[in-house]
Amino acid sequence: MKEVGQVLHGSIVEPVYAFDHIVVPVGSKVTGKVTKIESPPSGKRTLAALNADFTPVRKVEVGFDELALSDGRHFTLHTRVTPGSGQILELVTAANVKDKEKKNGVKDMASQKTNQAKQQAHQQWDNAMKELKTPGKVHRLERYGEVQSPVHRQFIPAGTVYFAELEDPLEFGSETMTVPMASAIGSALPEGSVVHARLVTPLSSATSHKGQNVEAVLSQPLMDDGTLILPQGSRLKGSVKRAVPARRMKKNGQLRIAFSEVVPPEGIEQKVVSTLEAVQAGKKKCERETGC
Repeated sequence: MKEVGQVLHGSIVEPVYAFDHIVVPVGSKVTGKVTKIESPPSGKRTLAALNADFTPVRKVEVGFDELALSDGRHFTLHTRVTPGSGQILELVTAANVKDKEKKNGVKDMASQKTNQAKQQAHQQWDNAMKELKTPGKVHRLERYGEVQSPVHRQFIPAGTVYFAELEDPLEFGSETMTVPMASAIGSALPEGSVVHARLVTPLSSATSHKGQNVEAVLSQPLMDDGTLILPQGSRLKGSVKRAVPARRMKKNGQLRIAFSEVVPPEGIEQKVVSTLEAVQAGKKKCERETGC
């Protein structure tokens, strides 16, 4: 990382939908640049120097301004970007559901659908990560050795994931919505449905409390046998059911949340019963913060 304006190249790791159509597939290329490099405050620089670090980490902001699809189309972007994460933290099945399945000895259709959806989600994410060409162990060791020296460069490593929110809409053409499609949106959710959602409410076991409201937004549409039930952008509403701060002696904190309502874009709220199947979070961040 050298200066403001330095060009960045990346790949889309999550598909973007317009109702039931993928308009930006995984692997599409994006181009951006470094938009801002902030020098650390004097106090932080002083502390770093006392620890023999004369080049403390600077805050870097980036933006993406061009999208290139595989069919040759190019789009100009205006985005608001926040750092994301590409690490799977934990995959846990609700205990009561798991015990029930063991007692029954058989898996019903809803359980099979859930397992298939989770396997497909993992496979999609693995394929997306391959697009990033994350550096190997030797490369990471070289970078690690360099940052240990008193004077070193700062990097945005390959494999860094960003969430880029569009500030202006993109035009992909138009299509007439049929009456059956419109009537299906927001209808009753099929039993065993699995949705992909991104949390929009910041949560920490250190500060969150029981009863706190939680919201998430669907990152992929929910389909049932080819019929659109919930479009991308639908909201899930819920609350914190349990929050236990992390303690000393490596005792991890605990957070339990449940979603009880789903709201299609400009739609009517619908009651749901849900369990949290998986969480995606940054390993490095969790290692640094005791609130994970």
